[in-house]
Amino acid sequence: MKIGIIGAGQIGGTLTRRFRAVGHEVFVANSRGPETLAQLATETGAHAVTSHEAARAGDVVVVTIPEINVPNLPRDLFAGVRDEVVIVDTGNYYPRQRDGRIDEIESGMPESRWVELQLGRPIVKAFNNIAAQHLLNLGKRKGTPGRVALPVAGDRAKDKKLVMQLIDEIGFDPVDAGALSESWRLQPATPVHATDLDAEGVRRALAEAKNERKPEWRATQNSTSTLVSPTQIVQEYFKAFQSGDVEKALGMLTDDVVWHVQGAPNVPTVGVRHGKEEVRKWIVNFPLNFKQLNFEVGRTFESGNEIIITGRFRLLVLPTRREVGSELAIHFILRDGKIASYKILEDSYALHLAFR
Repeated sequence: MKIGIIGAGQIGGTLTRRFRAVGHEVFVANSRGPETLAQLATETGAHAVTSHEAARAGDVVVVTIPEINVPNLPRDLFAGVRDEVVIVDTGNYYPRQRDGRIDEIESGMPESRWVELQLGRPIVKAFNNIAAQHLLNLGKRKGTPGRVALPVAGDRAKDKKLVMQLIDEIGFDPVDAGALSESWRLQPATPVHATDLDAEGVRRALAEAKNERKPEWRATQNSTSTLVSPTQIVQEYFKAFQSGDVEKALGMLTDDVVWHVQGAPNVPTVGVRHGKEEVRKWIVNFPLNFKQLNFEVGRTFESGNEIIITGRFRLLVLPTRREVGSELAIHFILRDGKIASYKILEDSYALHLAFR
């Protein structure tokens, strides 16, 4: 089967890997262009393409991007695409954490119905209630006791049948969750969301769901999208880091974040770190080695999802009680409203000497 995937974040990247593992031909796109997907393409054998090419890839197109970005997709994205092509929405609405206020959803419209109206095509809601890491690792053979199940909602029976077939192929039991109007049963904070239940458990959870959005999952009057400005996201990270709020800082990073600090090996913060847990150690260890005396942001350069911050710092190196200062440049790459890559350039030789 030929499958297009629009969005290469946590769920999009995971679905690329899972569909390729069972032999499907995958065409994956993101907002930054095919050249930025070279690593994923090399790893999986998927084709890195534009969003228009992914939409015309073949039998199924998965749209897996933040809700706030759905209206920004090209208006002609599905122009000329055959009616029988199945469109899948994996999204969830996070008004306080990411998406800002969407009035129609706040007024009771199911999230995927709103997405359907933006795309102008019938859609199927699936893959939204499971964490990316679990989607990657928890698949099991059909018939295995306790096999995790995934609900599927949509208005066209043939579309749901095809999506349910794909779910089964990648190791999960598909459960028909009814029409798209019932897809609120799959949304965040419902009994089925992020619970990794088996088929019977999913059916029970769907039946127990209540069609009311909990207060913590509703927008406030001041809710705005955190994706409006990548620069704001970086600024918020700096605030969290400088205040010592480790969990808030980590919450602004992707699960597969890459943290790169160049320099001499005698400097404890130097090296390349992969994933939140390694970065957690870096953040926790920083104040054990340095006391920040001064930090100034100079200029900020923003292009798409990439940010370069220039500035200067002065630190007291605690193990040696020496002071060190340097100009710096930090290159951030963001994905789905979170920091996916951090690379700092600074006077690494001065830091090396300060630790001697």
